[in-house]
Amino acid sequence: RRAHEMNPNDPTVLRFLAALEAGSGEGERAIEHLHQALRLSPRQSRSHEIYQILAYASFVAKQYKEGIGWALRALNDMPAFVPTHGNLVTCLVGAGEIDKAKAAFAAGQKLAPEYFRMRLDGAVASARPEDRRRQVLFYRIAAGLEDPSAADAVR
Repeated sequence: RRAHEMNPNDPTVLRFLAALEAGSGEGERAIEHLHQALRLSPRQSRSHEIYQILAYASFVAKQYKEGIGWALRALNDMPAFVPTHGNLVTCLVGAGEIDKAKAAFAAGQKLAPEYFRMRLDGAVASARPEDRRRQVLFYRIAAGLEDPSAADAVR
């Protein structure tokens, strides 16, 4: 935040700040900062990292359909970027697209089995407890370990 106060127009600082904000439960604020970063640096607007963080921030903000779009854009730029596969999974579950979430989970698990096993075990990026529970639950639903109806209460 101090770096952002010193230079509020630095896209790199905005990207890092947004990632920290999303991780701490401030999804809407993170989305605002990432859109600002995209406006300030249009030549790098295809950055898979910014799109991936937008997908994650959209999950945190419960803007699942937008998150799906950002994840797909990130995967278009960098198909093997594992965190994006995870964000696609959680946003698909959030949007109620369970069959697509299961397919995305299977694709991600094939790409990085340990990463997805760790997510099922609770190793997720969210610091806020309700986001952590929702994220793990959505992974478990996509893996076929929980009933999809369990998501209804936390969407």
